[in-house]
Amino acid sequence: ILSVIGRDGYKFEGPAIFKAAESAGLHYGEHKVFHLYPSSDDEKQMAIFSMANILEPGNFDKENMASIRTPGVALFLQLPGPWDGAAAFERMLTTARTLAQQLGGTLCDGRRKLVSDSQLTEMREQAAAYKVNG
Repeated sequence: ILSVIGRDGYKFEGPAIFKAAESAGLHYGEHKVFHLYPSSDDEKQMAIFSMANILEPGNFDKENMASIRTPGVALFLQLPGPWDGAAAFERMLTTARTLAQQLGGTLCDGRRKLVSDSQLTEMREQAAAYKVNG
């Protein structure tokens, strides 16, 4: 899990989240969260990774997008998945960094603490253990 947290208590607003997610190639869908799919035209595939609201219940209500205010979002990867773990993690990390830049947030770990280089190295190593057979 990687999180993007608003700086100094800043809360991200729904329209900005939707715009940033879509510009990063994420698709709004199942469970009212965002997903990155292996092929942008086939949302019936298993997602490479997903992005949820860090506030319970974890989703984004598209019908009430304007009222969404959250301190952060969480990107999560379930392995094994449709891509090799290393490639999936790198794409998730790149997306998290892009979202942090676009939303004015900070890249954090799953506990919402600033992520360190050593944590990223450990996450990379864990993800690399998962290879796609085929």
